[in-house]
Order: sequence, then structure tokens, then C-alpha cells
Amino acid sequence: AIGNPLNEEFQLKAWDAVLPLVNKLKHFYQFSLKLEDCVPKLLAALCSGSMSPRQHLETQQALVKQFAEILDFVLKFDDMKMTNPSIQNDFSYYRRTVSRLRIANHDNPVFADNNVNISNEVANRMSLFYAQPTPMLKVLSDSTSHFVINNKELPIENTTETLGTMAKVCQRMIEN
Repeated sequence: AIGNPLNEEFQLKAWDAVLPLVNKLKHFYQFSLKLEDCVPKLLAALCSGSMSPRQHLETQQALVKQFAEILDFVLKFDDMKMTNPSIQNDFSYYRRTVSRLRIANHDNPVFADNNVNISNEVANRMSLFYAQPTPMLKVLSDSTSHFVINNKELPIENTTETLGTMAKVCQRMIEN
């Protein structure tokens, strides 16, 4: 489709192939926004109060498991993203096609019926998100940093010890 931009048959085939992928990219981007919102709440539950980080991890095992599931997903997602450069290429093709159709005021029903309905603003944010080498890890890291900055009343050691203890537990699980 890129090599033959005037061939509408190629354009439609490429469009039909890229739409399900763009829908998935939109879904994962929206998930990252939810992740950004829930991680500080999870950290607050695991780092606040009078218990030590070890006590939190022992008494709140369901929350610890959820946090471990998030970490597992983040690492798997970013690994898949790094090994699949077509993700950014497909999204760029989608954006170029949508832009070209808007400029041409193109009302082709085949393109219109299959539109994913991503606003320019969201598409820009998605592009920035997927431009990161490890986008989900960046969201996790940024939301953790914001948690520490926004909760100055909590000793930073609570957060670092909790995360460090979780890392040690994960390391032991992998070793065994």
C-alpha cells in the first residue's frame, strides 16, 4: 500500500489489516491509563500505616499478588513491544491514512465504516506512548514516582523497602 498509494485495492487491504491492530493498540493504551490510576492506590495500601513493608507483604498477600500480576504484564507487554517494530509502523500508517482522508475530505464508506474513532489528541498521546522503548514500564515508573512525590508524609523507605522486598521474593521464585 505504501509502495503503490494510488491503488485503492491495496489501500483497502492494508486498511482492513491495520484496523484490528489499531483497535488493540487503543485498548492497551487505555489500559495504561487505568494502570496509571490504580498503581498509586495499590502502593498506598501496601506502604501506608504502621506496619513494616514485610508485614504489609505478609498480611496483604492478595494485593501483593495483584501488584506482581501487574509487574508480570508490564514486562511481558514491553518485551512484545520491543520485539515487534511493526507496532509503530502500523499506527503510523493508520494516522497517515486518516490524515490523508481528512485532507481530501474523503467520504469513502469503506474507510468511514471501519474507522476506529481515535481523536487527533488521543492519537498524538498514543504515538508518544508507543514511541517509548518500554511504554508500560514508563507508566509504572512514572506513577510510582508521582506516588512518592505526592505522599511526602510517607517515609520514602516504606515504598523502596516494599518494592525491594517484592523484588527479592520474585527473584527467589525464579531461582526455585
